[in-house]
Amino acid sequence: MPEKIAHLSRTVPRPFEEAKAAVIEALQAQGFSVLTEIDLQAKFKEKVDKDIPPYVILGACGAGLAYRAWEVDPLVGVHLPCNVSLRGVYGGTEVLIRDPRSMSQFSDGIALIEPEVSTKLQAVLDAL
Repeated sequence: MPEKIAHLSRTVPRPFEEAKAAVIEALQAQGFSVLTEIDLQAKFKEKVDKDIPPYVILGACGAGLAYRAWEVDPLVGVHLPCNVSLRGVYGGTEVLIRDPRSMSQFSDGIALIEPEVSTKLQAVLDAL
């Protein structure tokens, strides 16, 4: 069985689009920008004609934090940006964020910024 990915999560009793807007607002309040948005629901329908509930991956970046990590380890890009996933579930929307603590073992740059990133990403979930 594959190893589970360590993550932070919260299910909010909000419709998907409302929850997505709240997540983006909370990320921005913590100094993150959303660089990418991947709509898995649309992609799966387009590419393999399969229907799934709403599911979006946001690529969030705190440029100042990322730069500090990059200065220590230029290979840190394989761990960036921070992915924040939202998926429609019964009763609301689940928000999932990969736990930065699980990535610090892979890079000295990530280890340097991990406490601050963890605090900020937990604040995003707390704001929901």
